[in-house]
Amino acid sequence: NKHMEMVQMLLNKGADVNACDINKMTPLKLAIQLQTVEIVDCLLKNGASILYPCEKSSYLHDAVNCGDLKIIKLIMNKGHNVNCVDSDGRTPLHCGVKTGNIDILSALLKHGASVNIPDKMGKMPIHVAVEKKGKNYLSISLGVSHTDDNEKIELIEYLLKHGAVVDAKITDGNDQGLTPLFLAIMKLKTFEKVVEILLSNGANPNLDVNGMTAFHKYVKQVKTTPNMSSTYYERKKEIKIVKILLQHGANLNVVANEGDSVADELLHFAAFYKDIELVKLLLDHGANSSYADVDGMTALHYLHIRVADQDDNIARLLLKHGANVNVQNKDGISPLHYLLYNISGETSLNAARLLLQFGAKCDLMDQKGNTPLHLATERGDVNVARLLLEFGAKCDLKDQKGITPPPFLLYALGKRRNTTTIKSSLHQQPSGRATRSLHQRPSSGRATRSRRLFRIRGLGDVLSHDQLV
Repeated sequence: NKHMEMVQMLLNKGADVNACDINKMTPLKLAIQLQTVEIVDCLLKNGASILYPCEKSSYLHDAVNCGDLKIIKLIMNKGHNVNCVDSDGRTPLHCGVKTGNIDILSALLKHGASVNIPDKMGKMPIHVAVEKKGKNYLSISLGVSHTDDNEKIELIEYLLKHGAVVDAKITDGNDQGLTPLFLAIMKLKTFEKVVEILLSNGANPNLDVNGMTAFHKYVKQVKTTPNMSSTYYERKKEIKIVKILLQHGANLNVVANEGDSVADELLHFAAFYKDIELVKLLLDHGANSSYADVDGMTALHYLHIRVADQDDNIARLLLKHGANVNVQNKDGISPLHYLLYNISGETSLNAARLLLQFGAKCDLMDQKGNTPLHLATERGDVNVARLLLEFGAKCDLKDQKGITPPPFLLYALGKRRNTTTIKSSLHQQPSGRATRSLHQRPSSGRATRSRRLFRIRGLGDVLSHDQLV
C-alpha cells in the first residue's frame, strides 16, 4: 500500500508514466515483472502506453510469462494486440502454452488470439505443447522414474479443440518438416496418450517427412536406443504406441529412402519384445523374416538377446516363414552364437535344439574365431556342448588365439565346479571310452589339475579318446 501511495504521489507531481531507462525498462514493465496488480492498474489508468519501446518483446508477452491472469486481462482490456510477436516470432499464446495454464490460454483466445501463427522456425503453439516437458515422478511400485503428461495432454486437447492444425509442419531449423505427431514420436518418454490424441484428431501416421513416416521413424528410433528399453514399464508403453499407430491406419508396407520397409524393421522390434501376436501380424503382412538391418541383425538375433520360456513359439514361427538361421551380423555372430553368448541352462538348451533342427550350422565362426562349441564349453554348459557334438560340431577348430573347444571345457569345468551343470556332469558314470587315459598323478601339487581333468567324464559318451586328450 505504501508503494502504491508513493507511485500515485509521484504521478500527481507530474512524473513521466512512460519514462524509460538506458535498458528500455519502463515503470509498467517493472510493475508487470514484480506482479503488482494495483500498480499496473494505476499506471494504465494514468496513461501508460501499451506499446513497449523495445521490439524484442511486448508487455503482453511479459505478463503471460509471469503468469498473472489479472495483469494479462488489464493489458488486453487496454487494446493490446493479442497476436503481436517477439523477436523470435512467438506470440503470447506460444508463451501461454509454456506456462501450462489453461486459464491464460482461454483469456488470450477470447480476445482473438490465433492458434495457428508460426514463429520464425515455423513452430505453432501445438508444437510447443507437444514438446513441453512433463513433471517427473519416481514410481515406488514400478521402481522407475516416469513423466506425468496430464498437463501436456490437456494443453494439446485444448488447442486442437480451438482449431490447431494437427499436421502443421515446422518450416526451419533442425526440426524442419516435423509435425506434432513426429515430435511426439521422437520424444521416447512421451506418454502414449499424446500419440493417441493426435491420431484421434486426424494426425496422419503415413505423412512422409524426409523420406520416412512417423510410424517408421518411431520403430527405427526405438531400435537404435541402447538395449531398446530396459524396464517393463517402458516396454509396455512402446508396444502400446506401436499398436495405437497400427489401429489408426499406419501403413506397414511403406518403404523408406534406405530401401527397408517398416514391417521388416518392426519385426525386429516385435521379436525383441516377445510379442507373438505382433510377429504373426507382421509376417501376414509380408514382413521378411530374414531381413537384416545395417548391423546385420535379423529378427532371430533380436529374439535371442533375451530368452524367455515362450520364445520357442516365436522362433518356430519365424523359422517356418523361412527365416535364415545362419545369417551372421557385422561381428560374425549368428543367432546360435547370440543365444549362447547371452543365455545358459535349460532355456538355452531347448532354444539351441530348435535352431539346430532348422539347420543352424555348428561350426560358424564369429570375428574372434569362436564357434558355438567354444562358447558352450567356455561357459561350462555341458548339456549344450553335448547337443552341439551330436549335431556334428567339430572339436578341432581354433579361434584367433589358436584354442580349440576342449581346453576351454577343461578350464571352465575346473573354474566353475560349483555350478549345477558341472555337478550333474560329475555324477554321470563314465562310458569307459575316454576316462581310462586320464590318470591321476601322485604329486600333491598337481592333485587339483587331476581332479579338473576327471570332471570332463560327462562328455565321455560323445567325445573320442583323441578329442578328450
